[in-house]
Amino acid sequence: MGATGEGCFANSFPPPGPPTAGVPPAGSLDDRLRAVVLAMPAAAPAAAPAALANDGGGHSSSGSDSGDAGAGVGQTTAAGVPPLPPVAPSHFCAGHDFFELYAPATANAAFVAFWTTATAALSRLYRSPLPTVVAARGLACAAGTGLALTADVRLAADAVGGTNGDGGTAAGATKIGLHEVALGLPVPPRWADLTARLLGGGVAERVLGAGRRLSAADAAAVGLVDAVVASPADLTGAAVAAAAAVLRHPDAGRVATKAAFRSAFADAWAAGAAAEAEELWGVLSDPAVVAALEAKFPFLAAARA
Repeated sequence: MGATGEGCFANSFPPPGPPTAGVPPAGSLDDRLRAVVLAMPAAAPAAAPAALANDGGGHSSSGSDSGDAGAGVGQTTAAGVPPLPPVAPSHFCAGHDFFELYAPATANAAFVAFWTTATAALSRLYRSPLPTVVAARGLACAAGTGLALTADVRLAADAVGGTNGDGGTAAGATKIGLHEVALGLPVPPRWADLTARLLGGGVAERVLGAGRRLSAADAAAVGLVDAVVASPADLTGAAVAAAAAVLRHPDAGRVATKAAFRSAFADAWAAGAAAEAEELWGVLSDPAVVAALEAKFPFLAAARA
């Protein structure tokens, strides 16, 4: 969850030759692809690209600040809240769109549809037979961390790097974490479960309960990312190398082992999405939570700078 909004791009890498022996036949695993790396491009794209990766059943595509993309300075939304400023395109993923979570700007049915769609995408990434690598820099918090939790390998740069929305160099440290508690929101239950699977229950409870956005080094220290890449310019290359390292092993054993650990969880995650959405809506529509989100609006706007 998390009340900001941004997206990332999926880069897919074709095999050098015929599919490796042991790869499921076309139809269950796209034999044109071998791995997926989720990363921001080195420079801001002129326009959002089309989807580039197929996990054998669903597509990963670029995201955007749909709730405020066309809003100008000084305007307000229908809910009476000023539009959030755009996130610099160098950031990985700053979270879900604020207006998908701010109850006065949406409705129960709309939120349930949004949440179940997002959960379907995340659960399919989590169970994808393809090796998946996240290359995070800049803001990778809230739903950005939720996305990272679905990957096989998570890398992070120390700093943002790349370009900002004005074409200049983007500055600032990378920030990672499910910080919903700091916004007055609960961490979505299945995201908490994913964090516990990765970090262990005690560490996960401590990290999530603190509502902190971690630096890349702190995220690595608790196991939220696997490695820190010093230079943002080297991040995507390091992610591609990480995917290539996974692909050195025969596919059949890797695919079966990943499925043994992830398929049942992914199935339950997707099947419970509507119930989870209703539970979250009960929180989001609470007047006290609405007021807490409104009080955090200056923080959310500043966090995107």
